[in-house]
Amino acid sequence: MSKYRKVDVKIWNDAKFVALSERGKLVFLFLMTHPNLTIVGAMRATAPGLAAEIGIPLEAFREAFREALSKGMAKVDKSAALIWLPNFLKYNKPESPNVVKAWPDAFDMLPECELKSQVFQHVKGFAEGMTEGFRKAFREVFSKGLPEDFAKTSPNQEQEQEQEQEQEEKTLVPVGTTPRPEEFASLWNSLRGPMPQVREFTDSRRRKIKVRMTQGLTLATFEEVIRRCLSTPFLVGENDRGWQADFDWLIENDTNMLKVMEGKYEHGGNSGNGAGRNSSNREDRLFAAARGAMASVADRAVVDFSDGETGGGCGSEDLGTLRGTVEPIRPAGHRFDGEPVVLSGTR
Repeated sequence: MSKYRKVDVKIWNDAKFVALSERGKLVFLFLMTHPNLTIVGAMRATAPGLAAEIGIPLEAFREAFREALSKGMAKVDKSAALIWLPNFLKYNKPESPNVVKAWPDAFDMLPECELKSQVFQHVKGFAEGMTEGFRKAFREVFSKGLPEDFAKTSPNQEQEQEQEQEQEEKTLVPVGTTPRPEEFASLWNSLRGPMPQVREFTDSRRRKIKVRMTQGLTLATFEEVIRRCLSTPFLVGENDRGWQADFDWLIENDTNMLKVMEGKYEHGGNSGNGAGRNSSNREDRLFAAARGAMASVADRAVVDFSDGETGGGCGSEDLGTLRGTVEPIRPAGHRFDGEPVVLSGTR
């Protein structure tokens, strides 16, 4: 293992790297500069061991590492405990043919598996793209290649490996289990891109997430919402106020996430209907305020009735009743201004 690694300063201009969370960036740089990383950009390592080395809780490390996997910045074979950074040689080219001659020693340090075969094929292609001196050195030291059982990978094996890798990259959230409320904040931090980070998971945030969960919110759905936010310029700050969607805004009520998924912000903050945010009349603002107040009261009621820690219980059929409705009275020919508001279905 070499003592020095090259980390190009342009990494801070790389879209994939910049999109990583703070912990994601730390973990990736940790892998890039790890003492055990060989000169071909791969090493034998496990998530528990790496997490212990860097002093990060295991689940948090895995979450950050999955960010790099999802962007193709790293590949892993968990059964063989092999981790590979595909772009390592791009920024750590061999300085002389003698370095290429040391590559076999690096391969001897790697466990035999399909991913090792991918690393070999990648390194071979990289060497063939260099000058004749490097190509000659590679052919000399690898004249016999690698063991036949993993030096050549059949198309079917390659496809299976890619499918397994793709599945791991897509599976950012556990399936078939009831998530903990704080997992929503962790998922937000891992995918949020330029949007504000959740630095503390407060009791208020926990209560709101529990309400959203009673309304059917899952980690998979929340992941989809976050990705939709990232693909919507207005929500990541491209607006006249520099406003960005954040975790609290999404979980504040039962409509903001729905609006994001319905594309209401794709044409700016006017919900796509051509009207500016200042054009809404007083009637709409009053109605929204009343509805928001009722939602807040109902949210707390749902928590009190549905929180398993209180020993209570509330069926989903009661949810609409608990939330209530707000119905503005609109006499024919009259505006809402000054008219009473009827709150029905509350208790």
